[in-house]
Amino acid sequence: VLFFCLLVIWIGYAQWKKRQPQDPDNFYSAENGTPEEKLEKLNAQLAKQPTALTYTRKAAILTDLTRYDEALTALDESTAIAPKDNETAHTQYVAYLRGSVYLAQERYEEAISCLDKSLKLLPKEEEKTHLHMLSLKASAYFYQQSYEESLAIFQQILAATPNDANA
Repeated sequence: VLFFCLLVIWIGYAQWKKRQPQDPDNFYSAENGTPEEKLEKLNAQLAKQPTALTYTRKAAILTDLTRYDEALTALDESTAIAPKDNETAHTQYVAYLRGSVYLAQERYEEAISCLDKSLKLLPKEEEKTHLHMLSLKASAYFYQQSYEESLAIFQQILAATPNDANA
């Protein structure tokens, strides 16, 4: 069982690294510069006109750079100025990013809580994102040695993707 869990976590992590947040203007593409260059651009944009989207992008880049405390601060800033007309989508995405940061910081209970919140707010039609967040949640349970919970979630993922060799 332990080997199975480790294998599924490794596969889930590989898929997570390949996936990018919703990115209609291709901001996260490697063609747009290094993470440090993107961070410079974001800081310049924030100096001119701060937006919730720019702060969430900054948080994602800071997470990639393993600057987790700064990423959490950027998420706080994003939440403080988020437009009310898109509050649910923003709250869902920020909870997902927070969960990812907490998982990286080995703050597993907080990661699970944030991922649960994000999963509740995620639209049903976003199945790939849903499965990805479930794999992060299962990883958090695994790392805190709650193997039964982790395995149950991974089995749920596998049941939802019976024909997917990458699941």
